[in-house]
Amino acid sequence: MKRVLSILAILLLAATVSLLLLRRPAHPSSATIKADTATTDAPAETPTMTDAAPSPSTESAGPPATTEDVSQLQLVDALHHAGFTRFVALLNASGLTKTLAEGGPHTCFVPTDPSFDQLPEHARQRISKDPSDPSVVAWLKYHFAQGEQLDTQALGLERGLLTLDGRMLTIWVTPGKIRIDKHAEIVRPDIRAADGIIHGIGAPLEFREDPATE
Repeated sequence: MKRVLSILAILLLAATVSLLLLRRPAHPSSATIKADTATTDAPAETPTMTDAAPSPSTESAGPPATTEDVSQLQLVDALHHAGFTRFVALLNASGLTKTLAEGGPHTCFVPTDPSFDQLPEHARQRISKDPSDPSVVAWLKYHFAQGEQLDTQALGLERGLLTLDGRMLTIWVTPGKIRIDKHAEIVRPDIRAADGIIHGIGAPLEFREDPATE
């Protein structure tokens, strides 16, 4: 009888120990601790400047260079297709298109459309009032060199060109730049037409009032 009670006591003790072991929380492994620490302690990833999408440029580059071949077009048509629309409108209104068609070849230095806003107020008023005004016609002719067809390489060897207006255009060459009358930089060079060559400039040439027209 005593032996049976001893066996029962041993079994009861074993059952109690097993129950306590089952209820005890499990210790996390070292690998789990490391993983949790890495997840918790690691700083949040911040995007670098290269990850961010670039903001659109706000610079105005003027009219884009034409992708159209205008080498078979007459000069005025080539100017129109190349995007110099404001200058072409003045040529048409002033009556100079016939002169240009009959007297080529020409090297022309043409203000880009946005650069027209750099003209002085008195010049803009004179031009808008009457494009055929002699001072306006003279100013337009000043943008054309008579009987010449010079690309930028040839222009680099020149110091002056006689214009349709009878005045001389001065050529200023510095490393990487060619300027006309000091301030008008060539920004769209060597656009070839059938009867001339076009150089887009970033500023209109000087507008001079003719006292005889006042």
